[in-house]
Amino acid sequence: AQGSGPLGGGARARLHVLGRGGLPSVGVGAVAVNLTGVDASADTYLTVWPAGSSRPTASNLNVAHSATVANMVIVPIGADGDIELYNDAGALDVVVDVLGWLPGDGAFRGLTPKRLFDSRNAPTTDGTHRNGGPLGPGATTAILVAGRGGVPAAGVSSVAINVTAVGATSDSYLTVWPGATTKPLASNVNVTIGRAVANMVVVPLGADGTVQIYNDGGQVDVVVDVLGWFAPSSGFTPLSAARLMDTRDSTTIDGLFRHDGPLAGDHSTTLRVVGRGLVPATGVGAVVLNVTATSSTQASYVTVWPTGRPQPTASNLNFAREQTAPNMVIVPIGSDGTITMYNAVGSVELIVDILGWFPTV
Repeated sequence: AQGSGPLGGGARARLHVLGRGGLPSVGVGAVAVNLTGVDASADTYLTVWPAGSSRPTASNLNVAHSATVANMVIVPIGADGDIELYNDAGALDVVVDVLGWLPGDGAFRGLTPKRLFDSRNAPTTDGTHRNGGPLGPGATTAILVAGRGGVPAAGVSSVAINVTAVGATSDSYLTVWPGATTKPLASNVNVTIGRAVANMVVVPLGADGTVQIYNDGGQVDVVVDVLGWFAPSSGFTPLSAARLMDTRDSTTIDGLFRHDGPLAGDHSTTLRVVGRGLVPATGVGAVVLNVTATSSTQASYVTVWPTGRPQPTASNLNFAREQTAPNMVIVPIGSDGTITMYNAVGSVELIVDILGWFPTV
């Protein structure tokens, strides 16, 4: 589906995904796609859901006027192999890149998005976890996930959620991790003052069925939508986030891949992921990462792919000059246990946190 023109305010688009871009024609329960909004004529948001079902009261991607913004989405497919997209306001071009798929065998249960938490005076799926007010500097809140929004009360190893920061009073970051555990050295959503920013997160549930969210600075409203859940038998191993790379003078889980300086335009860098941050040295087929770009000198994009394969004609992360922008990425690993990252123009600092891994098929 190309060349159909911008998606207008209040408009929907239907996209067939089965049998395209390496996806099988049968046996697919949900797809992982990177959703990019380009040149929005107004502040808006996009919602993605399985075709044939009602549009949910949730958002997957928040786009500021004139911006280009990306976010990863895991979405179940409709019975006809389609997904639907909705744009709330203005007009913008939409780009959808497929990253992978999950079988319809029950190991991963994709859900039509349901709102689990909203610190504003706005509804949630069951009326709880709402209207608590912004999260202050250094503050943490716990959110019950198990037994809500289609997530079972037991038998869940991890959940896929979309976390949105709204109306921040200062630049900050949010960290998401399992309830009743220690906060990791990682970030999931990087927050820009006054701008709505969303990012998808895959996070294990704590023993009490909760996840925790920490805000580093200023005041910010937080919105959480659940997208699906993984059973313990899914083969996916969720991890409490750990930092694998930081090109700034900062700390990583093992002291490697740090302080290397920004990645120049039209240049690539490789990152070893196996054998680090509780990822095994063997038997790993793909990893789930949070990739953050910061201190960029020009508007650009970053592409992530398995080392040793051709660079794809797709982007994983889009950002403006001097913007801090995160996105979740699911990427196979190369035969040498590494991934490659490419920056198009200017220079940019890169931060990579590991969230989990899938075994070799």
